Amino acid sequence: MRCAHRRVAMVVHDLLVVGLGPAGVTAVVQARRDGLDVVAVGDEPPGGLVAAARRIENLPVWPQGIAGRVLARRMARWVRTSNAAVVQDTVIALDRTDSGIFSCTTRRGAVFLARSVCLAPGTRPVPLPPELFGLGCPVFRDIRNLPRRKGAVVAVVGGGDAAFDTALSVADLGMRPVLWVRGKVKASQGLVEEVEARRIPVAASLIPEAELVVACIGREVRDELLLALLPEGLPRDICTAVPGLFVAGDAIRGRERFVA
Repeated sequence: MRCAHRRVAMVVHDLLVVGLGPAGVTAVVQARRDGLDVVAVGDEPPGGLVAAARRIENLPVWPQGIAGRVLARRMARWVRTSNAAVVQDTVIALDRTDSGIFSCTTRRGAVFLARSVCLAPGTRPVPLPPELFGLGCPVFRDIRNLPRRKGAVVAVVGGGDAAFDTALSVADLGMRPVLWVRGKVKASQGLVEEVEARRIPVAASLIPEAELVVACIGREVRDELLLALLPEGLPRDICTAVPGLFVAGDAIRGRERFVA
């Protein structure tokens, strides 16, 4: 994996990939196989949110499932061996010049130029609702940064796959999860059955003994870069109305459950 540096002479790359989640990683690896000069910028390590998944079970190559953190490590290795230039930073501006070259500026002040761009920015957590403020205990948005405190009571907020998967991960870590489901249960039947088998409690409100909270209440597409270039809205396919601009991942897949 080559390290791109802001002090080198400006080079116009064949492809700039924004985002290093599963879609971004796939774009990087395939573009390098096709012989393109690629620079990739992501504000998280390769794999992104995949690392938060306890087990991914819908990949044919792993019929027994694979832990998200293991898959994320494999993605990082694929990117590393592709020899693409990779920068861990946040893209704050993306413009297309009159000559058709894209210019990307990062939060740390780096500037990258490319003939084509693949935007795979992924998602961010939706804002916390008022009832999750002032709880008197720390609130986390996924399990990756959750402190490992054996025996601690952890309230996992949400009724979808992410919440149920997180509750199981919390139990695996030797902590005591309690699911706080504020509405209907939307998790898949397999996850519901596994939670029941592990006897993880489900509550309709926050239990007072909770020491930590993980809010798995939904995510939204990080669409600010896309909408700056596509004011008419998100595209429905990889190709866009802007020549040389492509979109991958959550921005076009919506709620479909694909890793890439």
